[in-house]
Amino acid sequence: MRQRVLHIHTLPVVSGSGLNTLATIRLLRAHGFESALACAPTDPDAGAGPSLADHARDLGIAVHTIPHLTRALSARKDALALGEIVAAIRRGGFEVVHTHNSKAGLLGRLAACIAGAPAIVHTVHGWAFEQSPSPTARLLYRFIERRAAPLAHRTILVSEALEASAREAGLPRRLRRRVIHSGIDRQAFLSARREDSLRAALGATKGSFLLGQVSKLWEGKGHETLLEAFDRLRRVHPESQLVLIGDGPLRTSIESTARRLGLADRTLFLGHRNDVPALTAQLDAATLCSAYEGMGRVVVEAMAAGVPVIASRVGGIPELVREGRNGYLVPPGNASALAGRLGQLAGDGALRRRMSREARASVGERFDEGTMAAEIASVYRAALAGYGLREPAVPHEGILLGQRSCT
Repeated sequence: MRQRVLHIHTLPVVSGSGLNTLATIRLLRAHGFESALACAPTDPDAGAGPSLADHARDLGIAVHTIPHLTRALSARKDALALGEIVAAIRRGGFEVVHTHNSKAGLLGRLAACIAGAPAIVHTVHGWAFEQSPSPTARLLYRFIERRAAPLAHRTILVSEALEASAREAGLPRRLRRRVIHSGIDRQAFLSARREDSLRAALGATKGSFLLGQVSKLWEGKGHETLLEAFDRLRRVHPESQLVLIGDGPLRTSIESTARRLGLADRTLFLGHRNDVPALTAQLDAATLCSAYEGMGRVVVEAMAAGVPVIASRVGGIPELVREGRNGYLVPPGNASALAGRLGQLAGDGALRRRMSREARASVGERFDEGTMAAEIASVYRAALAGYGLREPAVPHEGILLGQRSCT
């Protein structure tokens, strides 16, 4: 009989962490775990395209909506969401509660503790205390994470950079942490090939330099920087074309910027797509201009499709991009540096072909979603085997609501 797992995810939109979660749920069945998803309700301001819940249902995954779960901190809504999550855990009789993201991680770990879940696992896709622009908020999030961290039997981090940040932030070393990279459908991207008809549909001619970015259209993904760099690139390489794949609340603003820069006729907004492997394979270069990334899952996808990547030197991205070999790293927000590297690729077909081969070869089994699922299953088994044996919390690091442990 399969053991039951409840995954709790903050974001209602389809994102890298959400796709990671759904892949985990889907593939864990083969390892003896039956999973369901609990997430926030659909956000009407999140942009077009299917919600995470819709995507999960299409995959046959049971979904529990947490009505009061929001990204922003709210004492009233958070208290209500906590009760809703506790009820969902008890109602479903889940043996493992697996939380994702900062807000769901905080409330989910606490709820699992209150509900008496045998195993609590948390995945860190990115630290809120590194992403917030406010120093006060960063201090608050670090304080919260130090006290929430001991609630989990096991903690998974999607990059070595996140593990380094955990140590630097002073998170309890006794916690059982493990780096498991966010896996992709590697075969789908490795097998994707260029098609003249599809490139033409994306606006590319025979001599075009086709540039693209796959990401949500929201804060922190660097679309303004990308458009400024593309504007500079087109002055030297006017045949260049930009493709943006993804949707989100900033779409109207980004479209307005493209028009202001005179790029509307060379910038294609595709919105949410289900054929990302095929689309990615048509690109001559891919970017990820984020201000912060826990790992940068789309970087791995692009490389698997044989596409050189130019990405921000942030978070876990430097673990993926080998400077000058499968791509380039640039400072976040630096349109000049980005445009310079794009110009190098646009003007040198031999360089693109060499980097394409290096990119595809650099995506090994450790980035496969099957490998990820097998490693997560082993984490679940270890957490379940150690039920009731959790190390006691240090008294001065008491958990929220006055609790020091939840054994």
